[in-house]
Amino acid sequence: MIIGHQKILLYLNNLIKNKNVLRNYLFLGPESVGKSKIANLFIKAVLSEQSSDNTLQDIDGCSCSVCRSIENNICSDFILINKEKDEIGIDDIRELKKKLLFKPVSQYRIVLIEQAQNLTEEASNAILKILEDMAPPTFFIFLSTRLLKPTIISRLEVIKFHLLSDEEVAGFFEGDDINNNINCHSESRKAGRRILLNSERSFVAPLCGAPQDDKRETVNYKKEVQDEIQYLAAGRAGKLIDLISSPERLQSSINFFNKFVAMMKLSMKGKLVCIDDYLKNDGKTDVFLESWLKILTDYMVSDLTGQARIPNSLKEKLRHCEPSETLCPSVALSGGGRFGHLQNLNSKYKEVAKSLKQILVLKELDSRYNLNKKLLLEQLAIE
Repeated sequence: MIIGHQKILLYLNNLIKNKNVLRNYLFLGPESVGKSKIANLFIKAVLSEQSSDNTLQDIDGCSCSVCRSIENNICSDFILINKEKDEIGIDDIRELKKKLLFKPVSQYRIVLIEQAQNLTEEASNAILKILEDMAPPTFFIFLSTRLLKPTIISRLEVIKFHLLSDEEVAGFFEGDDINNNINCHSESRKAGRRILLNSERSFVAPLCGAPQDDKRETVNYKKEVQDEIQYLAAGRAGKLIDLISSPERLQSSINFFNKFVAMMKLSMKGKLVCIDDYLKNDGKTDVFLESWLKILTDYMVSDLTGQARIPNSLKEKLRHCEPSETLCPSVALSGGGRFGHLQNLNSKYKEVAKSLKQILVLKELDSRYNLNKKLLLEQLAIE
């Protein structure tokens, strides 16, 4: 299942159709937006035993022997380097060079390097040398959340992946294949929500036994959960699928939102403790910054325009708090009524805008350099 990125799909399909795939690529974009999914479909479409006229959409779900071997990472002409938590070091590249000594069996050989932003300096220099010396039919695909060294970038074709738009996510929910297979029901709101999702892919057990007089509540609850999923996915196709397929992951994301909002209400010392705990549990810097940025932006837009950016069920957590108290470090603002006086709007949101700018600067630094995560996030609590 592919969500969004239609221009990228069209471009890659044309490369395959015109047999013009021999180039090195960098798939650049945030995590969980579909880079890995589309890269794997592209690799399958290039190496598959099926007709070369197949598009990436056609190859999705292909069960030929080559596609199965790619999925199981046993294809002789497909080399995968994937180290999500650890750095990709010089030893990994030396092992890659050994594999590249063998001649490819088919028309092409493809090297996929996931989490390429984790390449060490030594590994980056070794990769650069390989790229300079490597001849067809081998080509590379790098997946990264940030730009690589300029010397490597100069030898790659950069394909930028963006977050899904609200329209793309809404269209995904309206599709028959999803809309007919998601059922949500709350058995006991006092005991906490229980979400039952039914899909053809048998992710979880089907909904059963909803009382006749509870059907209307079930429909309303289904819409509520869809709104929560859309908001929490934040434009990330991979996370969207995860939240739909697993009620446990959805509840975990809701818990993260609640804890995040609670953290924002704490003093500077409390924030520092929460940040330390978050990073000790393998929390990701970009997720933290984007969560803060999204809540700040959506709260301010909702308050200023009346446009509902945050689902009501989640917004309850923010209802009784001024944006300065919950979202902006060490700042106390005031404003009368919903908007305050018109002339005071700028002063009311001046510190919110300052925090937004600061988060954007930190996101840019995080995307370009391997900075100390703890020091980076602590800037938000200290400022």
